[in-house]
Amino acid sequence: SVLPDAQALELTVEADLPFAFDVSLDEVGPSSVGTAVALTIMSVMYWMLPYLTGKKLWNRKLALLQVWLYFIGVLIFSRGQIQGGLDGMPRRTNIGFAGYETSQWDLANALTAIGGIVMVISGALFFMVVIGTLLNRRMTAEEAAEVEVPTSEAIHGPETTHPMWDRLGFWTIVAVLGVVAAYLPVLISYLPLNNVSTGINTIY
Repeated sequence: SVLPDAQALELTVEADLPFAFDVSLDEVGPSSVGTAVALTIMSVMYWMLPYLTGKKLWNRKLALLQVWLYFIGVLIFSRGQIQGGLDGMPRRTNIGFAGYETSQWDLANALTAIGGIVMVISGALFFMVVIGTLLNRRMTAEEAAEVEVPTSEAIHGPETTHPMWDRLGFWTIVAVLGVVAAYLPVLISYLPLNNVSTGINTIY
């Protein structure tokens, strides 16, 4: 990977290390999954749980606080991860036991730890609201009407759609072909296999 200060990093890890130095500069994937996907699931749960169980959502203000707290935690966590990648900190490594750790990574590690703690607290609040809702009283008719599932009319009905588009087997084949087309060229580029580094145990 190309680093802003690659020469300084090279001097830091000049010792003979039995592994390749892998640097992460991209935190888009984990951030999108940890933020958009997780928050969507939590929000849908707050909406669907009262609808499916007939129970009133427990402590709505706490539920809103939990969502914002998780969002803030992910922002702090991701900022630490991105900063670590830009500073040359290798990913998927037990940095606390790494002999090549530098003080340059302290801020990134601190932000990651703080963000992770905030996310854990938010996760605990999420389960608290869910359990509280399951144990809460049943909604009145007026309250139940507020969580009614909206419906919409289909633009194209089954009578105007080809039956093939509704077959699960067809879309399964399309999905498999898509995965093969995406990953096969990459896998072929690694053939023949050539292990450039040996395994390392940083714990014991």
